[in-house]
Amino acid sequence: MSNDVETKGSAPRGKSGHHLPKPRPPASELKPGEAEEAAKSSSRRPSFAALLVEAGVASQEDVKAASAEGLVTGEKLGEVVVRKGWATEEAVAEVLAKQWELPYANADELIVDEQAASLIPIETARELQVLPVGFEGTAVVFAVAEPTTARFKEVEQRYGEASYVVVARSALLAVLDDSPRVTEEPETPEAAAEVPAGPAVAVDAAPASEPAAPAPAAVPRDADPLVEAVLTTIDGAASELTRVRGEIIALGSSLALARKQLGEQEDELEQAAEDRERDAEAIRTLEAKVDEQAEVLASLGEQVASWNARLNTAATS
Repeated sequence: MSNDVETKGSAPRGKSGHHLPKPRPPASELKPGEAEEAAKSSSRRPSFAALLVEAGVASQEDVKAASAEGLVTGEKLGEVVVRKGWATEEAVAEVLAKQWELPYANADELIVDEQAASLIPIETARELQVLPVGFEGTAVVFAVAEPTTARFKEVEQRYGEASYVVVARSALLAVLDDSPRVTEEPETPEAAAEVPAGPAVAVDAAPASEPAAPAPAAVPRDADPLVEAVLTTIDGAASELTRVRGEIIALGSSLALARKQLGEQEDELEQAAEDRERDAEAIRTLEAKVDEQAEVLASLGEQVASWNARLNTAATS
């Protein structure tokens, strides 16, 4: 059976026949108009808090209280919701999938394709918090528990076209722990070129009765000035090639580090935006409480004024 996740009907299938939700197509497969519309829809992405209320996971008041609590504990809104028992990890993951317009897969649907899983080291998968589970055309399908723009960019910079399926965090971590994968990055063509070749093995060797042909005599470097000049040029070119190759490897490492730092900065910006949203929710909650207290005080003031009026009337009569 093919290792690809085939598209049949409305959903691709894994190796064992379980249906997986159809992943989001990679950006490179979108038409110009579709790409622009996708960019606009991402800017209009609904808030996670609003979707929790819409899904009936918690009331608006509960969500506001959870947001305020997360400011104190440092937890994300979804983590507070799960800890309080208002919803399961799976329900929160489904809401995240809806927010990002991605398919959701439960633990039973998460069938890992061994060929896909071998594409990245387990350490890298844990670092990026993603898991390659199959293929959709030429794109690799990654399972992800926390969709973020920075995470998607990092994955696609490293591995090219990608599609995504949202899963619960516990399901992702369980498969990462159980998935046997390579622990080293695949060898680069440059590294392979630097490995010295082993001794040649003779094939169809001549019979022992026939004398072996004498090896050609080595040409002395000083036999001819032209030969000496050519050999010197070759030696210089080989040294220059080695130096340039080293610089390319160093530049590649610097580029990878720069990409990682950029991703971390984007994650920090996105986290700051989430924190700002939580702060705004907390402020709105506090303002609502202040308004409620003001109404209570106003009501008490009216009652006090009414009693004073009655006392004055009683005193004059």
